[in-house]
Amino acid sequence: MSPQQFWKRAGLVITATVVVNLAVYLVAKAAGVEILVPMGASPVPLEAGLVVVFTVVPLVLAAVLLLVLRRVGVASPAVFAGVAAVVLLLSLSAPLTADLAASNKLVLASMHVVAGLAALLGLTPLFRRVRVGRPRSAAGASAGA
Repeated sequence: MSPQQFWKRAGLVITATVVVNLAVYLVAKAAGVEILVPMGASPVPLEAGLVVVFTVVPLVLAAVLLLVLRRVGVASPAVFAGVAAVVLLLSLSAPLTADLAASNKLVLASMHVVAGLAALLGLTPLFRRVRVGRPRSAAGASAGA
């Protein structure tokens, strides 16, 4: 698949993930959970716009990482999946160790897991399909001149 097709599919994965995370957020709010996020000295209320930003930005970065790994010649999607799994596990430390109510921790951790699974299950399958140009070596570039 071309990079344009990759971004179209990655965009679908990211959009679906935003929808799921917003659903988690809205269900929690409807259930009366006060959703706070640790920011500096004291937690601040989580707004829907931040749910979108905190979902989109990491997944776009994951998609860029996938393309970079392909471009530098990494052949195995297991490398990308491994990085995504480690980032997911590390990201869970923030909500799970914060001084927040258990219900708050559950909501935040759930949204982290949704985003992590999107990278693992939604982006990883695109790894082998995307075609990216390989950088030409200096020897190859001068030999062709």
